[in-house]
Amino acid sequence: MRLLLAILPLRVCQYTSSFSFRTGVTRPLVSFLYSYSDDDDNPPPIDDDWRLFRAKLVNSTSPSFLPPTSSSLFAYDAQSAIETGSIIVGAYNPDLPAQFALNQQYFHKSVILILDHDRQRFTRGIILNRNVKRKMTIFNKSWEVYFGGDVGGFAVKKSLPEIVCIHSLKYNDQVDRVSMKVNNDISWTTIDAASILIDEKHATIDNFHTFCGYAGWAKDQLQGELERDCWFSIAADSNFLVDELKETNSDERNSGIQMWSRLMNLLGKPDIVEASTNSFSDLMLKMWTQRMLFDRDNNSYENAPSDAPTTSTILKSSPINRLIAASNQRSHDDYKGSGSIVVSTSPNFLLNQQQLHKAVVLVLEDSAAVTVGVIINRVSSSHIDVELNKIKTKKPIFFGGEYQMKGREKLLWIFQKKSIYKTGEIGMPVEPLRNEFFYVNTSGALDAIERGIGTIDDFVVVNGVSVWTKGEGGEARGMAGEISSGHFAAPNKAFSKSSWEVLTKMEPLCDANVGSVVLRANEVWAKNCDKNLAPVSEDAFVYDSDKTVNQLGDDALIEWIKVFMLQVY
Repeated sequence: MRLLLAILPLRVCQYTSSFSFRTGVTRPLVSFLYSYSDDDDNPPPIDDDWRLFRAKLVNSTSPSFLPPTSSSLFAYDAQSAIETGSIIVGAYNPDLPAQFALNQQYFHKSVILILDHDRQRFTRGIILNRNVKRKMTIFNKSWEVYFGGDVGGFAVKKSLPEIVCIHSLKYNDQVDRVSMKVNNDISWTTIDAASILIDEKHATIDNFHTFCGYAGWAKDQLQGELERDCWFSIAADSNFLVDELKETNSDERNSGIQMWSRLMNLLGKPDIVEASTNSFSDLMLKMWTQRMLFDRDNNSYENAPSDAPTTSTILKSSPINRLIAASNQRSHDDYKGSGSIVVSTSPNFLLNQQQLHKAVVLVLEDSAAVTVGVIINRVSSSHIDVELNKIKTKKPIFFGGEYQMKGREKLLWIFQKKSIYKTGEIGMPVEPLRNEFFYVNTSGALDAIERGIGTIDDFVVVNGVSVWTKGEGGEARGMAGEISSGHFAAPNKAFSKSSWEVLTKMEPLCDANVGSVVLRANEVWAKNCDKNLAPVSEDAFVYDSDKTVNQLGDDALIEWIKVFMLQVY
């Protein structure tokens, strides 16, 4: 069986520089600013960081520019200009509340320092304000390492992580030889070079601020995101960054939002800071910080079980032990493959795949290679017109998943009424040994309705399927692996009859009924959950807010529906 993937668009970025400074034009401009003559015996020194001098030029032409303070602190909007040493910060747009909230939450209100920029090839930067560190032993030294981005970051398993060491060391030839200058006060080097500098007494480990991973952009990628207002490009005083890096430990639970706020205030945008405080995206970022950094670092990932065993792990055990383990697993979770109803465990799909939050899934097939199922409590805005006795009815179509199975009709009509199958000989059972759920194509369903064997309210119409692949040999992953990981559970009771009645009578989704549709879908999920399925933590509050994790999960599902099903943004 071949499956066609429907790819959902993701976001990320890249940039371009519109500034060009040459030595030939710099001296006359600096001479003008400082008003000294060529015969002056002691002209003032020229600041190596030309961003300060450019800031003064901007200040002289822009009344809205925030002027440098006595300590030369400055920041201004560089528009679409990008260069090594630039800072880009995550923009907040109230018209796009889910931007960097449903995925890649670490980019929300991020402050990114550009380390390398080549518009025609690649751009690399590190996130400075995801302020949770891990202890890593590298070259026999204990480093405090911060999250710097998703490329080559903490999640890397099959290759070495990408580690960058930021420092402000100056006037040392050995340091300069192995460092790349970012601006007047900040340079970067590799972890191995930093280790050698420490061994040779040119630096101490405390001289380095170390980051694991980076943010990367392909040709023109960031430029496109700047034009879509995903980011602000900012030129800021390097002293600001040096001072902020010293304060990274003070804002851990708030995910580094304070650094972003201070930079926005310095830029003269306090209204954006105030309007976005504890927004939906803020809370999602806090939960990302909690889940991905705090809990995993402490080996106590709250209520998120470990991954299912890999195929290689299973194959190392003896056949009899595998048989016993499989038997114990099935008796424990009541999962019987095709024809099973499984429910997602809240709130495991808070940070990604929000369509599976409080989802009820009917498993259609569980083969050696893949598990295929349909979400049956996620109604969409689409419908099919059915005319009976000159009366037209809009039958809603449910979103079953993001895949389509090649060679099959898109719409699947699912029913439970056994007489439609037995008396009318219409459709097929999902699992012949159980005869709890049946399916048929559109023509078969309409035939049953016209013959009076069934009614339109006997059916749930589904478009698309959800897929869970398996490892080599088919002995790991799939839905069984999801259950082992604690992401799903198989209730030890039959599917609620009242739940089916709720599903068959739901109306097509629209802007006005999103809240009520999600509420009814969640009620179906709750009716088919065992009491022990919902983690205790879902009633816990998101840090420094009055929102529970459970409420935030429901909000995330609603935002997913608005973005991907209603496309209101």
